[in-house]
Amino acid sequence: MRFLAIALLLAPLSASEGDNQLVRDLLRELIEINTTHSTGSTGKAAEAMAARLRAAGFPPEDVQVIGPRPERANLVARLHGTGARRPLLLISHLDVVEARREDWTTDPFQFVEKDGYFYGRGTMDIKCGDAILIANLIRWKRENYKPDREVYVSAYYYLDLKPEEVMMCAAHASDLRAARSNGLRTGFIHRPNEYGNGPVGVPDQAKPGDFDVVSVSIIDLAQQMGA
Repeated sequence: MRFLAIALLLAPLSASEGDNQLVRDLLRELIEINTTHSTGSTGKAAEAMAARLRAAGFPPEDVQVIGPRPERANLVARLHGTGARRPLLLISHLDVVEARREDWTTDPFQFVEKDGYFYGRGTMDIKCGDAILIANLIRWKRENYKPDREVYVSAYYYLDLKPEEVMMCAAHASDLRAARSNGLRTGFIHRPNEYGNGPVGVPDQAKPGDFDVVSVSIIDLAQQMGA
């Protein structure tokens, strides 16, 4: 059975200062592309990240921008592995919620660094994660890293899989319950600073049996799944 884990919460591996700067540059580029549903385009952001991957040496056939229409297009990229283990999908999203200029002290579509903080629509949800994923792919390609698994990075892509062949991993119990109601397998990752739909400042909790896998970190989750 093909089995993929969809990880919504990912952390970068150890990186050099140059790699850290690359993440910052990617984040700036993504923030400054409006990807709201009303006036923005995920396609422009997908094309920008696709250009980065092609420039890093990814062949065109492994970097695709697809979608129902240009302004709703998404990126799918592939890093070839040895094939010794089942493929892994890393997934994120490029769209952001609406941002009215009058509600912001800075332009929401201008990347601003101030007092040790980044400002801009998507700095937290989740263009930061997009930038990390793309930067890691570029680094792995540069280092000629060939994992045991095929690695796919997708900014929201529908897979030709049965629901029970997909696991959704998240720190929000409500998201996991919704996924489970649609037939997906579920993996809970405890994140002490990630709050769900409960009181502000109170992270979601889960105990063994609440979901298919209950873990204290994404590494713990991977180990429980035999990675």
